[in-house]
Amino acid sequence: MDKKMPLKLPRYMFRRANGSFRYKRNVPKDLRTVIPKATVYRQLGATYQDALRALPKVHAEIEALFDRERRTTDEDRASALVRDRLGERHQAMFVDGAVDPEWPEYDDFLELAEDVERSVPSGVVKQLKAAASTPAPMSLSRVLEEYLTYKADEDTSGLRTRIDRMPAIWWRNGAMTSTTTARIQASLA
Repeated sequence: MDKKMPLKLPRYMFRRANGSFRYKRNVPKDLRTVIPKATVYRQLGATYQDALRALPKVHAEIEALFDRERRTTDEDRASALVRDRLGERHQAMFVDGAVDPEWPEYDDFLELAEDVERSVPSGVVKQLKAAASTPAPMSLSRVLEEYLTYKADEDTSGLRTRIDRMPAIWWRNGAMTSTTTARIQASLA
């Protein structure tokens, strides 16, 4: 064992039998329908110093992956799946909702839904079976995120802080329950 290596490793880091270090992170339960693995691994390095240098970057990448998957709506997933599997013409029809059940393209959507039924969220399968895109319902957290995206051309560091504080302010003023606050904070995290 290296003299510079502590007895307890940082969170999410472990040492393999061959002496190298890996990042190990369990996929949150709410993302397991989207990310097909229960655990995500990344190689950190052969030495403890290399692993410590790589850990913040790898951790940020994994957090960004989880965040991106949480923000992706069923509508976006279904549209991307149609484009990848059936092509842009089918995607345009899917987004416009212009597929008649009598058309042969409708059968393409049903076949795709059957193929991916066990590997994608049920909301995606439902949209594929309907052969029409259904926009995600508008929520307060989605409104705040879209506003932040709209303002992205400007310096948004102060705006992000204010948006993050909003649920706490509403809670203190009695305008929101603890369950709603937790849901908004989770969606903004």
